[in-house]
Amino acid sequence: MKIFVLDPDLKKCTDLGREAALATAGIPEIFIVEEYSDEETIKKFNPPALPAIIVDGKLKSSGKYLTKDEIKKILKEEFEASRK
Repeated sequence: MKIFVLDPDLKKCTDLGREAALATAGIPEIFIVEEYSDEETIKKFNPPALPAIIVDGKLKSSGKYLTKDEIKKILKEEFEASRK
């Protein structure tokens, strides 16, 4: 699964990316976390608000800095949905 973290503030983007990476622990799936803070890339994803988290091409969060546990819940739901 690919996780894209988008935020124009580089430090906040890095912090949110780290939380996303930590949230993958215990889920039996290979995750790739990519962080983008440049305006050009963010525009390509066209999120309604920032920060944004996109999992496998689906917008899962925008406008809120999620905690590791909130991200983990999203990832577990995506993992379980992909197994059905």
